[in-house]
Amino acid sequence: MSANYKINQFKDLLIAKAQGTPEFTNLPPVARTTLNSVIDSTASSLTPGFVNNVDLETNSALNSIGTNLLGRNNPVDVVNGNLSVNDLKDTLAGGISPGLSNALTAKFTNDVVDNFTNQLPPILKNTLPIGDIKNALSSTAAAGIDAAIDGTVQLFSGETLASKIPQLPTVPNVGDILGKVPTLPTLGDPLSILRAKEKAASEALQEVNKKFDEKISAEAISESKQFNVDNEDNVVKNKAEKEGFIDKNAIYPTEEYKNRSDTDKLATGDINGTIVQQKEIDRVFGCQLPEGEYFEQPEIPYNAQYPYNKTIHTESGHVIEMDDTPGSERLHVYHKSGTFIELDQSGSVVKRTLGSSYEFIDRNNKLSIVGDDNISIGGNMKVFVAANAIIEVQGDTNLKCLNDVTVEAAGKLDLSATEEINLRSANINIQSTNFTNMKTEGNIFVSANVSIHNKCNSTMFTETLDTLNLKSMKSAFIETAQVLNLKATSQILADGSTIQLNEGLSLPATSATYANNANIGMIGTRTPIFTEHIHDPDITNFTDSAFMNSQGEDSDLDEDAEQALKELKSKGLTPPNTRDPIVRESASPSSAVSDIVLPDKSLLLKTSFADNKAISNKFVLSQLSSKAACSFNPVRAQMSLSFGEILFNLSAIALNVCDPVKKLFPSMIVTSGLRYPKANSSNTSDHLKGQAVDIQFPGTNKVMYFDIAKKLAENLNYDKLLLEYHDKTKNMSGNPWIHISFKADTNRKLLFTYNNQRKHSSGLKRLA
Repeated sequence: MSANYKINQFKDLLIAKAQGTPEFTNLPPVARTTLNSVIDSTASSLTPGFVNNVDLETNSALNSIGTNLLGRNNPVDVVNGNLSVNDLKDTLAGGISPGLSNALTAKFTNDVVDNFTNQLPPILKNTLPIGDIKNALSSTAAAGIDAAIDGTVQLFSGETLASKIPQLPTVPNVGDILGKVPTLPTLGDPLSILRAKEKAASEALQEVNKKFDEKISAEAISESKQFNVDNEDNVVKNKAEKEGFIDKNAIYPTEEYKNRSDTDKLATGDINGTIVQQKEIDRVFGCQLPEGEYFEQPEIPYNAQYPYNKTIHTESGHVIEMDDTPGSERLHVYHKSGTFIELDQSGSVVKRTLGSSYEFIDRNNKLSIVGDDNISIGGNMKVFVAANAIIEVQGDTNLKCLNDVTVEAAGKLDLSATEEINLRSANINIQSTNFTNMKTEGNIFVSANVSIHNKCNSTMFTETLDTLNLKSMKSAFIETAQVLNLKATSQILADGSTIQLNEGLSLPATSATYANNANIGMIGTRTPIFTEHIHDPDITNFTDSAFMNSQGEDSDLDEDAEQALKELKSKGLTPPNTRDPIVRESASPSSAVSDIVLPDKSLLLKTSFADNKAISNKFVLSQLSSKAACSFNPVRAQMSLSFGEILFNLSAIALNVCDPVKKLFPSMIVTSGLRYPKANSSNTSDHLKGQAVDIQFPGTNKVMYFDIAKKLAENLNYDKLLLEYHDKTKNMSGNPWIHISFKADTNRKLLFTYNNQRKHSSGLKRLA
């Protein structure tokens, strides 16, 4: 959550309440405009400090939560998420001092009134009830600040629970950890005391999270030590032989499937000449939205690997896919015309209709959207409602038309606004077939730069309970086809260089009829709005396989990076942008883990091993070699190592690295494991010996990779850990990945950050 979002929300809530003060509607327009401007500017200048004060007190409240609130697994469930955001918010809100709201209200009210008084014209400064204005403002500002504090604590609670990790075991002595918070001073600068409390609370929670991570990693290593490669499951598994068939009628195999298995291409991961390529070509771009925004059809999420994708492909071209590829699970129904519906790994749905779309509902329809709704229509839109239409918006409503707008009502047309109604145009025409009423409880001001004409063919009434001012910068005309009446209960004053009156007596003036009230009520004051854009997850569809499988990916040599970029260019891929990235955060975590779990030595003697056999508690061989998301390299002897030695290395990294990572982050997948050597390359990559894996976390935002890398660097035994970034281009998704290597003898625990194939720096740097 950005600080600007929290500040803007606080400011908007405060301004809405303050400017909506009912007593302010009676102020003269000049005073009202000045006051609104002062409220806006004062809120803008004060809210950053107000938000900081609330965050400090919320941190203090979090630190002071007693052990009776400890969750079953974790203090206040900050990690495992048994508490909801609202539960935590309610708990923390109770720890906010009432004095904070009073202090912020007093500061805001005093500053607004002082600035308002200084900016008032002299004639108004001495006539307005400043004391009454201050009292009214204090009451509504207090309500706004209370709502803003509540909203800020809500956002703080969401941030606190945002990095939760599911299913963590109990860590002993959690209460003792929180009890280690040092005794803090109670006297002195309040801000310094709050900051000291914030630091102490943060350090206590960091220690709690560290203890949890250490325990999880230790449990994973303990489980790895119990792994038996000759377990019952592995014994009964046999590598399946894949054979095609010959059609007696000589129809199959088709030309496309000659000299290969008849297994559908989409089931084997081969997209050449398939609907996947056609769908990518036909993707929709540039769907226009208001204010210059656009959206596009998401990238095709296909990443099927055999044997996970169950495919039905008919003679005419219809396709149904039920894809269970780990990390890329999909459901897909495709019509030969190109119409399809696809559910991707994140649960998002993409529907494409090449023809027209019709939906008929004989009963009721209900639609709920938690996030945003964006609609782009290239042609006309028509909506017919047979009964009533009710549209309620809690925030602002903006209607923009670049041509004409027509609003018609066979009955009444009511417009009501609690604060203001503004009309502006080159020409404004108001016509009624019966009568026109204008009534105000305050003053009426009519101003024109040229002339004012009041013309009525029947009877015209202009009424005010206070003062009526008509002002023209040049001439003013009042004309009637019959009688003009001027009447005052006290005096009629006329002033001019020349005054001419026709002869004869003025006719007796008749009493003006009171104008009617508008037959419409007020909706009330503004409603506080808590909204946040819900971002779609970063979909890992592994379009970067060429990048991840580069030999320069984990090399310390610049020439390897240059060679890797040349390879990408030779394949028609756009080279990544090589500009220097911005370092947003740095860390150099260390790990005390030194245990090494050695695989069964019998693996060293193997000359074959089924892809579907387990090499650790959580991984089978294919997930680190032939079925890794970006690797298609079955185990073989290479780099002066036998088949068995490569197999042994893969099992070692699975037991010591992959299993602990999978337990810390269940969404983790191996995108690249074993690789083959390449010509014209230094071939120094640990991947070539089965001693390295690249991992990603589907559905994880790229900003979070830095925090994930820190956690892994603190809780694993590894030789080298690389946090790898690359720029998003036409052919590169821009999703980061983490490279981890492991040796079965000694490990150096080296930490680096890479960007676009090159080593960027030592340690971990957040470049996204």
